[in-house]
Amino acid sequence: MRDITPLTPDQIEIRLTMSPEILGSFGNILKALTTLFRHMKTREMHALALKEARAPERKAKSKRKSDRMQALCIKEYTKALSAGLKPNQAISEANKRLKAKGHKWASYFIVHSVVSKHGLLKETETKKDEKT
Repeated sequence: MRDITPLTPDQIEIRLTMSPEILGSFGNILKALTTLFRHMKTREMHALALKEARAPERKAKSKRKSDRMQALCIKEYTKALSAGLKPNQAISEANKRLKAKGHKWASYFIVHSVVSKHGLLKETETKKDEKT
């Protein structure tokens, strides 16, 4: 039998009535639940700490990947330009070369944005204007 009585807005009183034979088992269950919840809380805190510790590592790894991708785009674009292609054709050719090498992320838009970001499109347009 159980009896629940509100005491204050943030407290309640629970009164349990049980036979002495099951009291030991009930105590063991409460102890096991307490241990389980402590263990779960410890694991949660450990996981959060590990996640926070790895955040800078993930950012650095992501930056290295991005830098490597940009360098590849610029390299292939420059090769295509030196072969005498116009800027838009060089972007397409760089994209094709990157895809042929197995870079699944490669697209015309990505190559164009990288080349533009590094000012290489402006350079080729300026050189083209100087020739005319």
